[in-house]
Amino acid sequence: MRTNLLLLLIVSLVQSVSFAQPKTYMLVHGAWCWKNVKPMLEASGNKVFAPDLPGHGDDKTPVSMVIFDDYVDKIVNVANSQPGPVVLVGHSMAGVVIAQAAENLKKGKVEMLVFLDAFMPNNGDSVFGLVEKRPFKTRPMALSRLSQVSLQA
Repeated sequence: MRTNLLLLLIVSLVQSVSFAQPKTYMLVHGAWCWKNVKPMLEASGNKVFAPDLPGHGDDKTPVSMVIFDDYVDKIVNVANSQPGPVVLVGHSMAGVVIAQAAENLKKGKVEMLVFLDAFMPNNGDSVFGLVEKRPFKTRPMALSRLSQVSLQA
């Protein structure tokens, strides 16, 4: 139930920003799946892509062979295959991916960047560096529980 409410909130937020004009969305995952959001956006006439990043989902690239640039290249290639501008939506670590992809794409190709509970990097930041900067109390519950379990063991 909570997940469905979050999904509806996300779709409503993205749609309200879009001014009812059909858009092309690229939903880039962190550790989250877009399977429930994609059909909701498509139902409003939008074109939606949710590519699996290298080494994730159905992409069979061995994780040991993947580097950050592979993630960015994947998003850049999919965005460039579209005729018009795209809205890049990044969740979690994908905030860093969409930020770099936007830098690599030609001017005018990115209509908007949406950071959904995502890392929003400054120039030169990395995901690991951003995680280290976060105060312990604001880390996700799963990380807090993991830390508490590790401390108690």
